[in-house]
Amino acid sequence: MTYNQLQSILPTDSEIHFKTDCSQFFLDNNLSISDYSKYKFILFEYTIDNWTDTINSLDSNNINYKIKTDDWNLDYILINY
Repeated sequence: MTYNQLQSILPTDSEIHFKTDCSQFFLDNNLSISDYSKYKFILFEYTIDNWTDTINSLDSNNINYKIKTDDWNLDYILINY
């Protein structure tokens, strides 16, 4: 999946981040980016206006993802390649 493909199925309020551009996030949460090698994109709860619509879009388009919670108790979505 490419960035543009993902962008086309998500609500316009969803901000997509490449995992490789989120090094500060991994540092802040004491995570090793290498442990997330099967993921390409990250969506952060605090950059999405409608979390439910975003999840519904991912589900309805059969996108593989995982929801996790960071050290500040904020959710984020990891999207597989």
